[in-house]
Amino acid sequence: MFPPKTLYAFFLLFCFLGMFSHLVSYSDGPPPGRTAAPGELSCYNGYCHNSFPLNSGPALAELRTDIPAGGYVPGSTYTIRPFISSPGMKRFGFQLQVVEEATGLGAGQFIGFDTTQLQLLQEMGRTYITHSLAQARDDSAAWEFEWQAPASGRGSITVYAAFVAANFNGNRAGDYVYTRNLGIAEDPQTALQTQNPLPLSIYPLPVGEVLFVEFPAGLNPAIEVKDLRGQSMYRRVPSRQEVSSCRIDTRLWPAGLYVIRLTARGKSWSRKVLKL
Repeated sequence: MFPPKTLYAFFLLFCFLGMFSHLVSYSDGPPPGRTAAPGELSCYNGYCHNSFPLNSGPALAELRTDIPAGGYVPGSTYTIRPFISSPGMKRFGFQLQVVEEATGLGAGQFIGFDTTQLQLLQEMGRTYITHSLAQARDDSAAWEFEWQAPASGRGSITVYAAFVAANFNGNRAGDYVYTRNLGIAEDPQTALQTQNPLPLSIYPLPVGEVLFVEFPAGLNPAIEVKDLRGQSMYRRVPSRQEVSSCRIDTRLWPAGLYVIRLTARGKSWSRKVLKL
């Protein structure tokens, strides 16, 4: 039997090797939030593959899709095919998400993909599709899956993706990271024009450290913001003062989804907002 000091040394070595292998590469898929969408990291500035500046390598990285040039038709299903070609590289991975431009929330849903090669991750109202096993191929790699467009009235969307081309040398050195995005409009022939019943605007979306609500001076709405558990985060009661905007400090709010509800003139309107 090994003495206690020897066993402890083996334990430390085992922990170190486990941590090292995890840090070298996310061969079984990166954590969510690595597509370089607004407010997110990529595999480059996430301190994983940062030997070279972002998008500085020689690779061809593309987002291939059969979505028509005129825009997506709500509820329709399309094929998305991330592709990367980088001569001399041995391992490839990616992460992708589709985001509503108006809200910053995930748009549509991913369906029809090979679960032995791809996996879904979720975080803060967004769904990510990423590799579950890095493709062990020389020079190039491609993945394919189906995406179902959201319901009508969601407006323009953006596809965000990050690719990694790795040399598989046993550490993180020498790998390249590429980011791509693709903006897609909703087909104007099928888009449903949805109007707020109240003349107001809310910005910025997604929410940062402050949320603004603007409205006509005479509207004077009641405003309440709740988290998804129903806890009230902010409340404004109608005021006698003639104001036309409301500034809501959100710095202490945890990141996540919130529901803002406005009531005035016998009408109510609510929507979800994402806090980064």
